[in-house]
Amino acid sequence: MGHGEPPNREDLELAMDAAKGVPLFIGSGASWENIHDLIPAANGAIVASSLKRGGQVTNRVDPIRVSRFVEAMRRSVANRESVVTEKSSVAIGGAGS
Repeated sequence: MGHGEPPNREDLELAMDAAKGVPLFIGSGASWENIHDLIPAANGAIVASSLKRGGQVTNRVDPIRVSRFVEAMRRSVANRESVVTEKSSVAIGGAGS
């Protein structure tokens, strides 16, 4: 798994079990296209390049990408909260943000 590549769900689930209650964040590869599948197996995500224009970390933040991610995350968290009472969080960062 390289920079910007998402983890697979199975690896996240194994890490979550091993973390034994310590919050687990997706550190790379989360986007509005995959957050619905990944966030149920994590406590949050750190996003950067997926929110930048053209998906390039050196570009400025793209408001449309941010809106898509936030909406996808809200739907995912709402779905998860109907099963689990924990909330997820997101940290946004990266060069030029």
